[in-house]
Amino acid sequence: LKPAGGPASHFAGCAGPPQEPMLPALSGPWDWWVVAFPATVFIAVAIAVLVPTVLGKSASNDKAGRAKKQDGLRVQEGEELAKSLAEEPWVPRLEVRKFQEAGEMEDSPWNFDGCDTVNDALDRIWRPPLGEDMRKALEALRQRVKGVSVAKVSLPHLREVHFAVLYSMISGAELFGGAPLEHAVGLDLDLGTTARDTQEEGSGLRRRGNKVAPKSASVNENALLPLPSLAPFYRIHDGIGVLLSQQHLPMLLSSPEESLNGSCFYVYPCRGLQLGSSYRHLVKFARVDTRCSACADFREAQPTVTYLERSGELVEDDELLLSFVADTVRNISGQPAVPPAYMGGPSALSSALSK
Repeated sequence: LKPAGGPASHFAGCAGPPQEPMLPALSGPWDWWVVAFPATVFIAVAIAVLVPTVLGKSASNDKAGRAKKQDGLRVQEGEELAKSLAEEPWVPRLEVRKFQEAGEMEDSPWNFDGCDTVNDALDRIWRPPLGEDMRKALEALRQRVKGVSVAKVSLPHLREVHFAVLYSMISGAELFGGAPLEHAVGLDLDLGTTARDTQEEGSGLRRRGNKVAPKSASVNENALLPLPSLAPFYRIHDGIGVLLSQQHLPMLLSSPEESLNGSCFYVYPCRGLQLGSSYRHLVKFARVDTRCSACADFREAQPTVTYLERSGELVEDDELLLSFVADTVRNISGQPAVPPAYMGGPSALSSALSK
């Protein structure tokens, strides 16, 4: 007799061996494409994202390396060019020393031995005797100068050497004044002594043998100074001006009438004095601004200031030249002076009439 349930019911409670999951059979070529396509797309996207990034970093590093190398080459080439230019005989040479070290400069016109402070140096430069106008100019500088240096400019192409004092102001500005004019040494200053007497008493000037005739000697061949009334100033500084960069100094000392980015002479040195183009009796001795010059009639013993506009217009004033120079020094040092008469300021004549 067979069991009632049959073979199937006989083994119903017995656990059989584990069965492997059944995968759908890949019988056709399209079935493989369905599986491979997503993987291919994923790999392609990864390559598209990663490869440019890696290559970009590598290219950037290469580019930075090349740029750094090129910068290094440019710096080296610039240094070599500067060195080669410095060795050229026509290139101006600039040397700047603090006043305490000025004695180490060959042919320096100033002697600062025994000077310990800026005020000592100022007293040595603005040596007595000083008239009222020059004392006012000195006091304006004394209140605002924080440092004094000496510059030596060699101009091989012109075979010239120029010295200048550099005044560093508390405002950050810088003024410069030329070496004392040797033609002014020995002129009577009407103050009971002469510049030569003062020099021989050890006022701070060194003797130098080489003298250079000023460009303006044609104004009056018999006169050492075209405008002798300016001698008290020229015995202190042969011109004074504003310096925005020390590198401008060689050009200004070689071409006093020039202006470079705001650096210029405001009172011209003797070698920079020029006759007016339309008024041959007037000598330009100072700059007011880019449109106006201060002139004086060299034929007069005590000339007064005449303002010459760029348009050719003349404005005559009764201010004496030394008074104008003192006001100019005060203005460029930062102490505003009374404006000139042609700009609405008082004149000597109006002041005298008001008394």
